[in-house]
Amino acid sequence: MTEKVTEGTAGSEGTAGNAAARVPDRCGTARFDLAVMRGYWLLEAQLLRRVWGPVMATAVVQPLVYLLAFNAGFGGVAASAVPGNYLDFLATGMVGVAVLFGTTYAVMHRMFVRREIQRTFDAILTAPIEIREIVAAQALWTGVVGGTLGAFPILVAIPFGLHPTPGMLLVVPLGILSGIGLTLFGLLISLVVRAIDSINYIVAAVLTPAFLVAGTFFPLDALPGWAHRLALVNPLYHCVELVRHVSFGIQPSADLLHLCFLVAFSVVLYVLTVFGMHKRLID
Repeated sequence: MTEKVTEGTAGSEGTAGNAAARVPDRCGTARFDLAVMRGYWLLEAQLLRRVWGPVMATAVVQPLVYLLAFNAGFGGVAASAVPGNYLDFLATGMVGVAVLFGTTYAVMHRMFVRREIQRTFDAILTAPIEIREIVAAQALWTGVVGGTLGAFPILVAIPFGLHPTPGMLLVVPLGILSGIGLTLFGLLISLVVRAIDSINYIVAAVLTPAFLVAGTFFPLDALPGWAHRLALVNPLYHCVELVRHVSFGIQPSADLLHLCFLVAFSVVLYVLTVFGMHKRLID
């Protein structure tokens, strides 16, 4: 049985009737309607056109600040703990940070506002679109945008002396793969928090430690043993390791494990997010 409805009416009565007619597909296993998802992507594209200037500026300025602060400022201190060139280590590590803030950080605020303040999802659900399609469309869109922006640290670091390699062409696909899971994590957080100010606690308690304990700016060998154990369940660590390996030397066995973790992370977060959004918007 499908969740789709053929007709919806505006207003709270239409939303309530639409919700009552739906049978929740909590696991998101049914087939996706790509035409419906394209409509959602069109909405996202229109919104992106309005803010593309600040988004692009942030994508350039943020890695530039990190390069000046860490490479020029702390580079001499950090280089002693990093095998090889610290600029190579830093530039590839910044890819993970850019993907994290381009996906998780951005989507937490955006989705909370759409659900609780603008009530955008109440309007969207009057159309023949299902929760699982909304989640998949949002994850793919934000994952692609955030993953693509994740390559900007590499581009910004080249004038500073980073030597480009053919493997760096894979940075964008890896950023997109990581970005899909990180987007789903941000979606799930936006469903859990009760107030928009609570997102600041998530940033301080989860996102900041995530990129600090991922081998982004300093190698994990310089950190205590508990940091190594946390890194194993940190998707950002697996993203950064893959980016470094494709850029400077693939390690097949390790990279396969990194890829498997990122795929499994996305699948688990997708199921949890679909379930959570059903609880919030329909049940």
